Amino acid sequence: MDIAFDKKTNRYVFANDLTIRDKDMYRFKCIACDEYLTLSSVDSKKQSPHFRHRNGNNDKDCEYYLNNLISSVNRKYYLSDSENNKKTDIFFNNKKNIFEFGLFFYYDEIEELYNNDSIITIKQGSGKLFNKVPITKIPLISNSFTYFKLEDPFKNLKIFIDDKLTNVVKSIQNNNLLFFKLKSNNHFKLLSNTDNLYIDTEYIVMSKIFNKIRKLSNLVSNESNLKINQIQTSDDTFFWTNLTFATKNSNIDIFLNSNGCNLQKSESINIIWPPLYQSNEELVSMFDSLFLNSSFELEKDRNTNASFEIIKSFNKEIYKFEIIDPLLIGKDNIDLKIFKDKFDDLKDETKIVETLQARSCKVLESSSIFKDEYDKYGNLLLRNYDYYLLNYSGIRKIYPGETIKLRKNEKILGYEKRFKRIEIQPILKKELSLEEKILDMLRFYPKLESYTNNEFQDYSSNEFLKEYLKVCQEKGKINSLIKLYLQKGLL
Repeated sequence: MDIAFDKKTNRYVFANDLTIRDKDMYRFKCIACDEYLTLSSVDSKKQSPHFRHRNGNNDKDCEYYLNNLISSVNRKYYLSDSENNKKTDIFFNNKKNIFEFGLFFYYDEIEELYNNDSIITIKQGSGKLFNKVPITKIPLISNSFTYFKLEDPFKNLKIFIDDKLTNVVKSIQNNNLLFFKLKSNNHFKLLSNTDNLYIDTEYIVMSKIFNKIRKLSNLVSNESNLKINQIQTSDDTFFWTNLTFATKNSNIDIFLNSNGCNLQKSESINIIWPPLYQSNEELVSMFDSLFLNSSFELEKDRNTNASFEIIKSFNKEIYKFEIIDPLLIGKDNIDLKIFKDKFDDLKDETKIVETLQARSCKVLESSSIFKDEYDKYGNLLLRNYDYYLLNYSGIRKIYPGETIKLRKNEKILGYEKRFKRIEIQPILKKELSLEEKILDMLRFYPKLESYTNNEFQDYSSNEFLKEYLKVCQEKGKINSLIKLYLQKGLL
């Protein structure tokens, strides 16, 4: 591999331009997979200088990717101090207990793909998950990850757009311990073996060795009954549990270090103004300016993509940003993406609330490209708003991907920010008329019994029932279920 990103100089460098003095640990990162590289053969007479992955492999996938892309690398969204630069990742969905891979595209990138009528191919090994599928047929979500089920997490994925290799999703390496960091609702992102772990951050830890999970659980938590789950892959069984490191101590450090992991205190950012709201994985501001303080020094093009000014207040530095779209701030465990509000004057509190009826609803990501009102299962597709289910248990948020069957006395409310925009009531079964009830009982419950003259005279006011009882009197027989309903006053 000839090229890498140099964290020391904050630029791309070629191995041929470096010397033996540049062989620093944790300095060079792979542009394809974002893992640390080793500078090799700078003083060799047999080989030209090159970078290689620290596991000793040349990694042909990354080499192939870089040979195709290096002339067109887009650094618009790259922050050298951040561990969150990758646009493809492996995830674990703890709700569904499955592995997934995620694709991240910004809004302008998706627009460009649509305008170019691009096609996408995703290969894994000799198979293809998507084979030259029009980009409009893939439900890509702008400014956040789109998730796809991953049947085999131990094989690399290659993503081609218009037959050009654009991303390599590195497979899970079968290490003793795998860590996944909470990214969004139910989705935990796989950490590489060079990423640090941080205090006060939610993780899923996974291993084929049950006792490793149990031991770490006991070190981190005082709960002796901490649940350990399992997932079956094609080759192995893995055990996993949720963990949050509340503190750092010698016992935890010894265990993690022996497994090649490093626990650190997390950096932090405190947004002072304005309040932000969340849409999918986006943070959105209704104002043009942003004020914050940070536990680390902000530097343009290293840990933020925007210019800023520093305001001194109570011996603290407050940073003021004019929000570009998007504003990025990234440092180790920090991954902040803030977008400008797309709210327009038509979307205000005076807008009429739409009322609909449905038997079941499915919530989509707000920027899903599907335009149909219903899916093939008859679910009403909901998008654009934040949705909540209201029933006898109270109210709860409905997350994208959930399907809700509406029952009596339930309803779904859709909100745009704080304003109610839509209310969906259940389609209840039609109340049958007395005639329809009688015909149903005659059709599906044909059992008869004797009928006594002048029974049920009070029902003679209904013409249909009056005629039916007249027939029963003539034959001396009545439908058993109709008689029971009449005796109990249910007809």
